[in-house]
Amino acid sequence: MEEQKKIREVLLLKSPANTGKTESINYLHDKFTAKYGLKKKKKVNESRRDFEEVYEANGYVVGFASEGDEVGKVEENFKFFNGENPKGKKCDIGITACRTKGKTVEKTFELIEKYECELSLFGPIEPPSNDEGTEAMAAMMLDRLIQLLEGKKE
Repeated sequence: MEEQKKIREVLLLKSPANTGKTESINYLHDKFTAKYGLKKKKKVNESRRDFEEVYEANGYVVGFASEGDEVGKVEENFKFFNGENPKGKKCDIGITACRTKGKTVEKTFELIEKYECELSLFGPIEPPSNDEGTEAMAAMMLDRLIQLLEGKKE
């Protein structure tokens, strides 16, 4: 029997409410899809710009689930990374966000432990709710994503 594949690593953006988490992940997504020549996502929540999408790049499955402000959504994100997505593929790398305190961050860390993921933690966004801050955060996350996809050590 084949060993069940685990989510290899989660890139988690942890920042307070209304500081640009979704904007940072959208910016990261745009840079990632451009770099690897991938078709861009379809938005699932137009009013908040949150989205979920799965891509294949350099032999890895990468999942984006930008919404993380509610406990139920955090649980859905990890199920999404674990194969409950339109492509039916388990993600090697998951990219998501959560707040800095409260039930969503507690649930996020509980699920990271449950799924035995490595964690790359990013945040908070500085300056918050500012293009400079969101773009800088996305650039740091993209650097780590490229390291993972191209097999480079930290």
